[in-house]
Amino acid sequence: MTATAPAPQPAAPQPQIWDSDLIIPGQSAPQHGVTVFLFGGVGTIKTTWAGTWPQPIFLSAGQEGGDDSLALLPRLYGVETPPIYHIDSTKKMKDKVEYICRTYKQYGWKTVVIDSTTFYMDIYIREVINVYQNKNMPPQMQQRDWGFLEAHLCKELAQRLHETNLNVIWISLQKEKWSRPDKQGETFLEGVAPAMQGTASIKLPAMCKFIIYADKQLVPDATGKMVSRPIFRTDPTLQAKDVRHKYGDLFPEGHLVDPEFGSWPTFRAMDSRIGQFIYK
Repeated sequence: MTATAPAPQPAAPQPQIWDSDLIIPGQSAPQHGVTVFLFGGVGTIKTTWAGTWPQPIFLSAGQEGGDDSLALLPRLYGVETPPIYHIDSTKKMKDKVEYICRTYKQYGWKTVVIDSTTFYMDIYIREVINVYQNKNMPPQMQQRDWGFLEAHLCKELAQRLHETNLNVIWISLQKEKWSRPDKQGETFLEGVAPAMQGTASIKLPAMCKFIIYADKQLVPDATGKMVSRPIFRTDPTLQAKDVRHKYGDLFPEGHLVDPEFGSWPTFRAMDSRIGQFIYK
């Protein structure tokens, strides 16, 4: 007598839910965009990459020359040059973040880019030190000031931005930790981390769905000559152990992969894998 598999049972009927606040992740329209913390060295196209996201607006607090790369976006990628707010004070940052959060739907902005947290923290620290100098006090950050800095970045700015629909990209330079010289006087790179100070360097990346490391790799060009090209790591490496994302096995290569250009990091590399989560 041959055994037969039991007939499949009909799925239980789903109750009808009338609460408009209830969503089904991945099926409902995105209620919040993708949040990315991107860090890496100079020349790894961090700013250019962020500029290719849907309808971006930049809060620029640095002098890395990112404005120049954004001006080239129409010629290189066929996208419009995004608008930029130049940030030179914490008050201006708070005011512009609040303005963007209130008006982004009116202006059609889909992505906000903070470029970069490294230089913006310098602005915050400089303001604190100026206050102490004006009071004839030692010009240095006190312990409580680091807590105020974390609250400013993570609560006043990040929490406010992340609760909108916007995609939010935080950009940071990297700092490197090198080993002590061995007997031959040689050193090696032990690790890389965001170039940020205080506990905000841990908490702000942890608030994002992606922590991406903008690395460099040597590849042959058309003539066989080895050239340096950026590669955006989505999985941890021996040097960048805190890299991670919240999208399971959707990036099995461990780095961003463009459908046409391979490991060259592009927005399409994100859109082709997690497009349903991106606010467009």
